Amino acid sequence: MAAQLTKNFIEALYKNQFESFGNPIVQVLNIKSTQSNTNRVIISDGIYFMQTLMSSQLMEQSSKVSKNCLIKIKKCISNRLSKNGVVSIFGILLDFDVLPYENLDKIGNPRNIQEVFPPQTIMGYDNSSNPSQGQSEQNNKPNNFNNIKNNNNNNNNSNNNNMKNQNIFPIKSLSPYQNRWTIRAKVISKNDIKTWNNARGSGKLFSTVFMDNSSEIRATAFNDACDKFYDLLQEDQVYYISGANIKVANKQFNNVKNEYEMYLDANTNITLCNDSNQELKMHYSFIPINQLEAIDKDSIVDVIGVVDQMGEIVQITSKASNRPINKRDVYIVDDSGFKVRLTLWAKHAEDMRYEDKPVVAFKAVKVNDFQGKSISTLSSSIISFNPDIPEAHRISGWYSQNNDGNYQTFSNMGSFNGGDVQKTNVYKTLQQIKNENLGSEKADYFNIVSTVVFIKKDNFAYPACPGENCNKKVIEEDDLWRCEKCNKSYPEPEYRYILSLDALDHTGNQWLTCFNESAEKLLGHKAKELQEIKNYDENEFNKIFDDVSFRQYDFRIRAKIDTYNEESRLRCNIIDVKPINFEIQIKNNIEAIDKLMNELQI
Repeated sequence: MAAQLTKNFIEALYKNQFESFGNPIVQVLNIKSTQSNTNRVIISDGIYFMQTLMSSQLMEQSSKVSKNCLIKIKKCISNRLSKNGVVSIFGILLDFDVLPYENLDKIGNPRNIQEVFPPQTIMGYDNSSNPSQGQSEQNNKPNNFNNIKNNNNNNNNSNNNNMKNQNIFPIKSLSPYQNRWTIRAKVISKNDIKTWNNARGSGKLFSTVFMDNSSEIRATAFNDACDKFYDLLQEDQVYYISGANIKVANKQFNNVKNEYEMYLDANTNITLCNDSNQELKMHYSFIPINQLEAIDKDSIVDVIGVVDQMGEIVQITSKASNRPINKRDVYIVDDSGFKVRLTLWAKHAEDMRYEDKPVVAFKAVKVNDFQGKSISTLSSSIISFNPDIPEAHRISGWYSQNNDGNYQTFSNMGSFNGGDVQKTNVYKTLQQIKNENLGSEKADYFNIVSTVVFIKKDNFAYPACPGENCNKKVIEEDDLWRCEKCNKSYPEPEYRYILSLDALDHTGNQWLTCFNESAEKLLGHKAKELQEIKNYDENEFNKIFDDVSFRQYDFRIRAKIDTYNEESRLRCNIIDVKPINFEIQIKNNIEAIDKLMNELQI
């Protein structure tokens, strides 16, 4: 068995002269976990033994490591640290395989290499003699920054060539125990600059997330580093990064799945990578929507689904900053047959690509349980539309065959009561709305099948502000339309629906309100088009309303009792409208008859 160990490898690793050894085989003499979730491993080649570190990110491999087992090292580095005048040399295991040998005894009688070769006598750490050990001292200095912004600059191209010749490390191998490394990574998200001002001073920062094919890591830059790197780092661009500080991640502010995080400072060197031939793929750990019920509140998850419904943008005032912020609710479904509400915030809410019912992958969204199980985006969430991944193709194929709206959810779209599950399309009669006092304590969601018997044509739409994300009513002044909120005037408004209609079924009638998107579905025209038709052709205008009247529709309703001037009133808003699915209605009628027969004990 002794012949299986790679002789002289430990001495070469210790002296940082091991590049020619390929994939050496060594024996693990001892393994011990540290407080920083890093494994401390003693390895031997039968002649010498030395200390190495193994990150717990190598979870699959480390779980198989035991005392006296044999491992084949696929990638490692040698590191030298000097602290308080004491020099230490140790190895870092970046990748390895555990060999299938069991019940082994200690091989040979290895000696502690540090006793034979004191660390201060080892001279194999000069960067010029070991280019694979990271970047040169020149590259450790931030004097390449001006070259980064110009891809055609000769010096920048030279830097890229130098970087390509470096030993590029995978992100998953980074740890605080390394002081020389270079990664090649893509920026997959970047937050806006944030500022603070308190008793201890003021400052600014921004954070970004780097990704390669092994993992991802969050990086933060403060003050001068914030100024230096903010404009340089752009989403979807690939960079060479080196010289940053690696520390244990603060999970209070960091939801990236990495036990470490990166801090960019004056010693950090970042160079745009001009050679991006290697494809970098996003890492996902998707949770099926039907499993969200078992996920704890405030957990961070990845989900993927089809945007089946999209709500309007609503502006609210943030409690934290006391500033207005945009939000939008969308409803996503996946092939588990479940539907969930996802709240989009700020820039995520302003993207209009959701209206085309795309397949969307949401990375790092938060699980909520307020008014039912739901999810919401964070500033660090990453959203990919129609990603070219197997999960997206599978769900797209499923949705093309199952887009009738007959999905399940957690307690009727937001009244979570311990995990009860029911169909999203709970149908009510108009009389049940009153009998069951729906909307009295909270908003209730349900479907009705009813006939439109009357639509108020007067004031069917209002002149709205055409400014981005405003929609407030504008006032005509001197041939212009003025928005008090935006404090701007426009040559013409953007008309938006606010329809009032009377609906009837066999139990009674109810006034319903129909806003812009659902009204467009009902009437088949945008509000601005219908306003122009009204101005030039009254008969055509009336015909459009007549075509809708005395027809049955399947309406999705939000019912809520509002109080204004001490007067309470039930408001039923149409949030979706579609033709009647008679197959679903027949099933519902059969279930209702069976339930009635059971109650009557027939």
